[in-house]
Amino acid sequence: MLDEVRTGLLSILKEQGIPVPQQLSRESRLVEDLGLESIKALGLAVAIENHFKICLYEDAPMQNIGDIEDLICLRLQELRHHEQH
Repeated sequence: MLDEVRTGLLSILKEQGIPVPQQLSRESRLVEDLGLESIKALGLAVAIENHFKICLYEDAPMQNIGDIEDLICLRLQELRHHEQH
């Protein structure tokens, strides 16, 4: 699932006009490495929700790519579990 999430996230970052470093990793920081400001962060969150058909509704601070990937995976697992029941 993580590969699916990473591919989707990279596509979203590019669609949002967020410069993606050549060596993007789970440790890549949103503000320092990607220059993600609050307005761009909000646009990214909406794009992620629309792309993956999930609701992030998370208060946990998102510091890096790994945080975002983990949250997307968690929401997708919850969604799939809910759909099975």
